[in-house]
Amino acid sequence: MNIHVILNIIIAAGPVFLTFRSFDKKRIRPRWVRLALLIIALVGVTIGGIQLALEWGWAVPSDETKRRLDLLLSAGCGYALGMIVTLALSGQWISLRRTTQEMKAEPNQSPKPSLAGRRSG
Repeated sequence: MNIHVILNIIIAAGPVFLTFRSFDKKRIRPRWVRLALLIIALVGVTIGGIQLALEWGWAVPSDETKRRLDLLLSAGCGYALGMIVTLALSGQWISLRRTTQEMKAEPNQSPKPSLAGRRSG
């Protein structure tokens, strides 16, 4: 098996991990982070699928189409990389874990504020 095929399989399967990670109920994530991870996953699966189709010979494009596909794939990789860097720099790549109390609470119910640390009086 060619090393390019192995790399393309990893490129196509890796974003599936991101999709599952984005909807993990054990972590607190804003909506835009979930959406960004989902978009990264869709772009990655698309890029990996196109590259596998070209590598295995399922599609044999003309030279002009191949040049345009290379530009499209490069732009897609740059877009996904930019979103990953944005998530990393914003601190949302590794999000906060929920406590067991928060996970047991109703989905639409926020945790109750504690009175610890408040002064009476």
